[in-house]
Amino acid sequence: MQKPERIIVTGTPGTGKSTIGKKLAEALEKKFTEANDLVKDNGLYTGKKKDSLIVDLNGLKDNLEGVQGVISGGILCNVSLEADFVFVLRTDPEELRGRLEEKGWDKEKIEENLEAEAVDYCVVHSIKNYGKEKVFEIDTTSRKVKDAVEEIKGFIEGRKKGKRHFDWSKFFQ
Repeated sequence: MQKPERIIVTGTPGTGKSTIGKKLAEALEKKFTEANDLVKDNGLYTGKKKDSLIVDLNGLKDNLEGVQGVISGGILCNVSLEADFVFVLRTDPEELRGRLEEKGWDKEKIEENLEAEAVDYCVVHSIKNYGKEKVFEIDTTSRKVKDAVEEIKGFIEGRKKGKRHFDWSKFFQ
């Protein structure tokens, strides 16, 4: 198997994208890029809505064209890039609520992100932009970072087969 050149790690806020992405890059001896940093550092936004930047998706895509390695960011599910693998990190909404509260997020923003997790927002958009065969869901609910990294490496190295889908739609019932 050819070594992957670009691996995307995406998911809703609080699922562990940055932490897992960095550790994955270290384990694979690849460069790590945080999409949010590119957005801020290069002014790749068109304005703000509440506390969030409105990302210029075309500008972000242009800035990522030559970037290889592990690229992390929630917004990446909405950008169509060439990629070898796309890992969507998933977290049970109850656990996710606690993580976002610990970060000091306001209630409205937390609820908005819990809903996105429950309705598979990042999965649906990742499949649309990258193709179903490249998208893998990884549960980070109660796992150690090293275990999630090992699972991801298993898919990359071909040791792990199959796909799982997490249905947290009952969270809002």
